[in-house]
Amino acid sequence: MRLSAYSRRCCFTLLLVENCVAVYINATALPPAHRFQPQSQLEYEASVCTLWNVLDKLTFANNYGCNSKNPLLHKSISSCTGKGDRFNPYMFGSARPPQMIEYARHLRRINAKTYCEIGMNQGLGTVAALLVNPGMQVHTFDLLEWMYTPKVIEFISMLFPGRQRVHRGSSFETVPAFAAGEGKNLCDAALIDGDHREVGAAQDIDNLRGAMKCNHVLFLDDIELADRNAGAALHKAVQAGTIEILHRYEFPARGTEACMRMYTRKLDPVTRKMFSKRTMLNSVEDVLSHYDLKWECPNGDLGWAFAIARYKNLPGCPT
Repeated sequence: MRLSAYSRRCCFTLLLVENCVAVYINATALPPAHRFQPQSQLEYEASVCTLWNVLDKLTFANNYGCNSKNPLLHKSISSCTGKGDRFNPYMFGSARPPQMIEYARHLRRINAKTYCEIGMNQGLGTVAALLVNPGMQVHTFDLLEWMYTPKVIEFISMLFPGRQRVHRGSSFETVPAFAAGEGKNLCDAALIDGDHREVGAAQDIDNLRGAMKCNHVLFLDDIELADRNAGAALHKAVQAGTIEILHRYEFPARGTEACMRMYTRKLDPVTRKMFSKRTMLNSVEDVLSHYDLKWECPNGDLGWAFAIARYKNLPGCPT
């Protein structure tokens, strides 16, 4: 029997650590089952943050390679042709604490069992969803372009065996095929955090529609601007009557939530100019010789926003 939250706090206060640990774990659980499953919100958040620490270390140690934000424009660097070996200066710009808390709340609200995400990056949102309940299944649609991505997938597979299905390639191709086939009306919840251009986000919004169940929830990231990028795609979908926003979360410019750790280019001591974005980075040491890690606010005075929404007028669903 598990103690109440109050009793557990008292237990730790009295420093009866050995006995307290026995309360938290199922000592008889056999792999791949977990001995510890978070029950309270506090336990859930602590579990997520612990895994985020591990993923930070894992991705940092494997974030190097082809240094090009748009490899198709820099074909002179042979490894920038989709081999999945790119360096990501925006690696740490994935899920943030407010998203983890709100996404989890809505996943529990609808008792979600299948979560479909466009864009994985470090896998922070992926593990946060998997920890919501032990039966959660995740479908990930991602280019798998970063050097660290295979390590992330391997880690998640080890910790949550059989619970993540990865669909490699452009979401503009993989999501329509999924929604028309095995994924038709499969997703209880979904995240759209892939191409942030207006045209790309709009295409993801349209393509994912057929994969959603009637009782679903939709998460959209980086929607701070209503006249451009992903925010414009969402705004137009709302105007067209295909999506309704349940809640919009906005965070002020230069606040903690709107900023993040970023790699910023250093000055070349020889040329006194910024190091080229087309430099091949062969190790973490190479990265740190060309970049500083700093706390930055990439959106400047715009702040940051994400939304909880749902599709309207899905075929076969009550209005």
